[in-house]
Amino acid sequence: MSTPALFAPALAWSGHLRRRLDAHPDLAAWVAQAAQHPVTPERLAQWQAELAGPGAPDILPVDLCRQVLRKLRERVFSTLIVRDLSGQAPLEEVVGAMTALADAAVAAAYRSVAADLAAVHGVPRDPATGLPQEMLIVGMGKLGGGELNVSSDIDLIMLYGEEGDTDGPRRISHHEFYGRLTRRMMPVLSEVDANGQVFRTDLRLRPDGDAGPLAWSLDALEHYLIGQGREWERYAWLKARLMPGQAFEGSDSAAQARQLESLRVPFVYRKYFDFDALAALRALRERIRQDWQRRASARNGIDSANNIKLGDGGIREIEFVVQLAQLIRGGRMPALQQRGLLAALHAEQVAGLVPEDDARRLEEAYRFLRRTEHALQYREDEQTHLLPGDPDQRAALAAALGLSPQDFESTLAAHRQFVSRTFRNVFRMVGMDKEDTADAGADTPAEEADEECALAEQIRLAFGEQADDLLRRTETLLGSHRVRSLPESSRRRMETLLPAALRAARQTSAPLDAAVRLFDLIEKIAQRSAYLALLAEYPDTLAR
Repeated sequence: MSTPALFAPALAWSGHLRRRLDAHPDLAAWVAQAAQHPVTPERLAQWQAELAGPGAPDILPVDLCRQVLRKLRERVFSTLIVRDLSGQAPLEEVVGAMTALADAAVAAAYRSVAADLAAVHGVPRDPATGLPQEMLIVGMGKLGGGELNVSSDIDLIMLYGEEGDTDGPRRISHHEFYGRLTRRMMPVLSEVDANGQVFRTDLRLRPDGDAGPLAWSLDALEHYLIGQGREWERYAWLKARLMPGQAFEGSDSAAQARQLESLRVPFVYRKYFDFDALAALRALRERIRQDWQRRASARNGIDSANNIKLGDGGIREIEFVVQLAQLIRGGRMPALQQRGLLAALHAEQVAGLVPEDDARRLEEAYRFLRRTEHALQYREDEQTHLLPGDPDQRAALAAALGLSPQDFESTLAAHRQFVSRTFRNVFRMVGMDKEDTADAGADTPAEEADEECALAEQIRLAFGEQADDLLRRTETLLGSHRVRSLPESSRRRMETLLPAALRAARQTSAPLDAAVRLFDLIEKIAQRSAYLALLAEYPDTLAR
């Protein structure tokens, strides 16, 4: 494609690009060459090295690092505007390039700041191995999923392996070292200077949010997730990804990376999904709907029809549809444990959870809305999801996307109507048919009786003539005030645990005695919901 044809749609739409190229003719010449080819992680690394200059050290001084990263971001953003709006770059290239930029920027900032701190305080080391211990930087949300938009902020959580002290003359604890490191990294990425900024950064998804430490040890994270982790945090951790970055020579984070995954996967993907969790996910769905309504009411003249992320039929609703199926079914269907939305949607279609035609339409809607989102952000390099209300500006947006105003409006309306309808019916789609009842988790008396009969039958089959004593123990347990007064979520967990206890008891040398002891244990902890939840989540523990 000729250079004028390549640039024409971008220059017609983006005031930001026009101003930057007018002010920097050398940038215009550079983009004209760069935009002829896809933006890949390899090319991005090459541009980063060019900007650092020949002979630059592997770890840049902080001031030079700031400058290089801001210029690199301008190159990537400008090239993507031209390639995307001229139809040369598919969605995968755009979000892949922005994610690669974030990975490179975070790694560079980490290395530069860590080197400065280590020069004063020494290197943090794993007490068990003596090896340097890296900070583990976790990308959340679209960053974790490899799906960053072109003017996105980035959500990060900072972790580390073992507690201890640094090895320098001015020793400080690992906790303090990684906290200072995090605090000093943020301006390198997010501060606005004469060269702009790289990424706005957000650390609020960490445990305890703004009230918690900036960096958490893996042990502290484990205790938090088991004892306090909430349903919305499962949703947040679904896409979490350990980002690349090595500041200390000789370090090896492989074991800590495995430990992190061993915490994340069972927290996000539960094998035994209780109705307490389902109710929380329904509440999360309503929060998604109400979030924009609250924002819209605070801004006169703005309604949800103009917001393609948070409004009806928007990007957020597609994300919820896909991720709900992952959360509910992913514990027993590992193929669904995907970080990327489109990969997860495809896996759900293959698994038969989403009909093929629905999956196709959701993907088409997602691609259209994401491309529209990017066009809105290209205009003035701002994080916006609002369609223009002015008809002329709206027509200009359609033209930037290569569509007539009529085609744009009809396509947008059709996609959003389908997404909104699917979002309303999502629990039914993933097999939770009671979504419209007042209390989907409540059993009727007949259902409770059926479950008790099924348990009694399992006992008879397992113990034959010896079953009578255990049947009486079961009747006493289920009829006790302690159990009858439990909330519905805890009774559900009891229903999961009692058959699991029977299976565990049958593996022992004295199965009847073991079953009685396990039933006694379950009765004693019945009113401690955290213990019940832990055993329901890990029933194999009963066998120990």
